[in-house]
Amino acid sequence: MNEQLFHLISLQSIDSRILANKRELDKIPERLAAAEKVLDSARAKEAEFKEKLESLIKRRRGKEADLEDRLARVKTLKDRVSEVKSNVEYQARLKEINAAEAATRSLEDEVLALMESIEAMSADREEVEQAFQEASRQMEEIKAGVEERAAFLEQEIKELKSDREARRGNIDEELYLEYENIMEKENGLAVVLVKDRICHGCNMSIPPQLYNEVRSTDRIYTCPECFRMLYYKE
Repeated sequence: MNEQLFHLISLQSIDSRILANKRELDKIPERLAAAEKVLDSARAKEAEFKEKLESLIKRRRGKEADLEDRLARVKTLKDRVSEVKSNVEYQARLKEINAAEAATRSLEDEVLALMESIEAMSADREEVEQAFQEASRQMEEIKAGVEERAAFLEQEIKELKSDREARRGNIDEELYLEYENIMEKENGLAVVLVKDRICHGCNMSIPPQLYNEVRSTDRIYTCPECFRMLYYKE
């Protein structure tokens, strides 16, 4: 194999790893945002649940206060029955008492319904809180893992770049500039394997004569479709 091509293949391997690491680093904010979205959803559900529960408790307390007032009024009305002077007045007082008692019973039903709703929600409260705590735990776990992975990738990129500089010196400047030009145009892939007459850069067939020359000669050839540098490996 052409010695320059050999060094280009090594350089391409390093550049591909650097590019892969950078792409993974670029996706980290997206991963964190997805985990944060799950946490925000759990946080919102917990806040909504607590707000609804507190609202029910507040309404129950208000209804209980109204009920106490109603009961006190019924008692007062009953205590004053003995004060009436005529049958008409007595009937009117009884009618008032019955209405007050009916309103009281309705209020008692409302209080009971609120108490049942509060009891039902209280049973679910632990589940909602645990869901938020689990989402928080997962967020911290993902964040720690991502930070560790990012540190590893950045350190590896640093080491790869150092290795790259050392290998670059083995390549002729003109050939290196051509390599860099192809890298820029072809999304970071300038040197590719050709096998069974297929370029592994663009997956297109190359002419039989060119394929034979890549296999048998020591020159550096490029794909007629994507213009990447080709190499053959037994």
